[in-house]
Amino acid sequence: MTEEERGLKWSGNWRDDWKEIAEEIKNALWKPAKSWTVGWLKPSQVPDNFEGREIKRGKDYIVIRLKSMRIPYETIGWKKFYGAVHSFIGLDTFTAGNVVFNVVTTPTQLQNIDRSGLMNVINLDIVLLGPVPYQGGDINLEAGVFSVLADNLIAPFLKVIEDVSKTAGISVINQAIPFVQPIENAIYHLIGYNKENKLEIGIKMPLIQDSLKEGYLVVVGTPPDGNFISTLRLKKDGRLFKGEKEIEEIPYMVLTVKAKKRRGSYNIPDVQKALEDLLTALQKRDKEIILKYYGDFKAVVLRSANDLLPKDAHEYIEEIYQERVKPVLDSLERNQDKP
Repeated sequence: MTEEERGLKWSGNWRDDWKEIAEEIKNALWKPAKSWTVGWLKPSQVPDNFEGREIKRGKDYIVIRLKSMRIPYETIGWKKFYGAVHSFIGLDTFTAGNVVFNVVTTPTQLQNIDRSGLMNVINLDIVLLGPVPYQGGDINLEAGVFSVLADNLIAPFLKVIEDVSKTAGISVINQAIPFVQPIENAIYHLIGYNKENKLEIGIKMPLIQDSLKEGYLVVVGTPPDGNFISTLRLKKDGRLFKGEKEIEEIPYMVLTVKAKKRRGSYNIPDVQKALEDLLTALQKRDKEIILKYYGDFKAVVLRSANDLLPKDAHEYIEEIYQERVKPVLDSLERNQDKP
């Protein structure tokens, strides 16, 4: 069959052609999502009675995790499959517009299994996004678990995509931007090349600004039913129950959406570099040099508006001053005062 007979039209620009094909594959793979039930669990349905609060624009970081999942595979002879978790999450930033974080990971529990070998719930707790500042607007959330038929090329190819995904990161805007399209093209071409590869369970929906709050979000492999979500209960180990009976025969996944007031980990490349320079300057025990590099550090932190909330940035600067800079400056003052 020729390319024309398959309906492929080549523009002559290979980048545009591959992007278009990847988009077609992606749309085809996500079609099953129409028959799934998606909804938020109430505090009475989760083990810690978690009462989620509103996530506030410009005041909170947002963190999205894939908490747990179940894939009741059907037996297909001797064939082995790799499970790949892929998420595609877009949100507005302070200065860079709408940025997408693209994550691909292959948990060890999902590697090289047969279709009958995964009946137990898997408690993954994979971070798909964050912490990143929430600057308002809707958040576009796509997350799915795909089964990929294993062969000699699959394992190394998946490893490459996963490594690129880790380099792109889940919480630093400038790191994520260059990798969005390459990761998306690679994972969907990998999945789409064999008809036995498929989306096992996934979610594709916007998190609406006007109703954005913390909580547990579930997607279950049943036709949409307005009453079904209210019958569910989530156990501490990630297992999902319908009433008193554990759900075993249909796939599901559980995600958490939570907020933080402080980033906690400041592993932002520019900030890390400025801090390292400041710590080196402190070792020289020269007041002018210390103040210069402390000023540089402050400027870099305050410029990181896409990755740090203003209040958090100022508190971090003050912490570094009190814990690192001030003791050295005080020591220099005391030594200077000695006769």
